[in-house]
Amino acid sequence: MNELSYIYFTDFHGYESKYERLLSETVGIGVKLLVSGGDICPHGNPGHFLHKFLPNWLKRAQKAGIKVYGMFGNDDLAANLPILDDLQVKGLFIRIDGETVEYEGWNFWGYNFVPELPFGLKDWVKYDYAGAPRPPQSSHPVLSVDNGFILIPDIELFLHDRNTIEEDLESVKLDDPGHTIAVMHSPPYGVGLDVCSGGRTVGSRSILKFIRREQPILSLHGHIHESPQISGKWKVNIGRTVAVQPGPAPVLITMTENKIQAQYLRV
Repeated sequence: MNELSYIYFTDFHGYESKYERLLSETVGIGVKLLVSGGDICPHGNPGHFLHKFLPNWLKRAQKAGIKVYGMFGNDDLAANLPILDDLQVKGLFIRIDGETVEYEGWNFWGYNFVPELPFGLKDWVKYDYAGAPRPPQSSHPVLSVDNGFILIPDIELFLHDRNTIEEDLESVKLDDPGHTIAVMHSPPYGVGLDVCSGGRTVGSRSILKFIRREQPILSLHGHIHESPQISGKWKVNIGRTVAVQPGPAPVLITMTENKIQAQYLRV
């Protein structure tokens, strides 16, 4: 039976001390794969983190024989993708957003867009489905560019010109769901993994629909930091799929075709 062990983490937002503790814990446990679900970088200007800290951290992981898979999340600037791509060219990082990457007989596939949200950055935002409501906005909508940000003059037109999440996922057919781990930054809607302060559920109905249709053996999520504490749930079953949303604390996952074990690591 093909057993796989790795550590999943998400929503670290550039906290270097957390990255350091995570790497130390990974080396100590002896697993050889780290998987990031997004929101890798700090808010604001992530220049030092992306140009100095992250490459050095990835080199130390590589030296320890650890591979790092992952993708940007909704708070990561799309304008910085060339830096992530350069790290991939150097063999330090492997992007999984929109890609299927095989590891020891298992497939990792990622999707990082999230449903429209109240915050200004729209790099990784789409309507969840046609006619989905827009939440009240807390700031002006912008896109990241090389030298800063540009204002989106007509957010309704901008979003209507993009595929919805539902449209994106309708074209995805998993070749081997029983050996596929779907890493999706947004949690599915309404199963206890997407509960914000105040009790609002803000996950993706389209991601829930996709999981129910494709039934990957495991789906990994993030985005809503506080949900595990508010709902009391961080791991649920959706049909044959085990769905995990740990918040910004990493989990050690050990799995076979018949059993999935996940436990928190406090770093």
